[in-house]
Amino acid sequence: MAALNWLEALKALLARNPTKGSHDVTTANDKTETDVVDLVRTGAWSLSIYLDLATLVTAVEGGTVTVRYYSKIDGNNYAQIGKSVFVVGTDTVMPSCEVTKGYHGFKATIQCSTDVTVTRAVPYVYIINE
Repeated sequence: MAALNWLEALKALLARNPTKGSHDVTTANDKTETDVVDLVRTGAWSLSIYLDLATLVTAVEGGTVTVRYYSKIDGNNYAQIGKSVFVVGTDTVMPSCEVTKGYHGFKATIQCSTDVTVTRAVPYVYIINE
């Protein structure tokens, strides 16, 4: 019976409309921590976010890519709540984050350890449950 509840919960999650976007890792911002997405929320929420680093993998650029996840704790200040480290050419699991409970806001940032030669798009998708 628990499997059926899990399956129905998964179907409900997939039925929601995800928000898709893309962040450009450029030659100017590649080694600087830059915002990928910055969400302002009111009320309680949960979130799932997934990033696709395939353009960096294909080009074999970026070195160690660090994705940090922050939650806005008091409406003004962010605290880091998670981090994904992806080594281009070694890792295969793309960065993702699940926030089970949040209140004010959320942001994800990206930073490469080495240069990119041209702009590389990093697509992302997130789903918010309010």
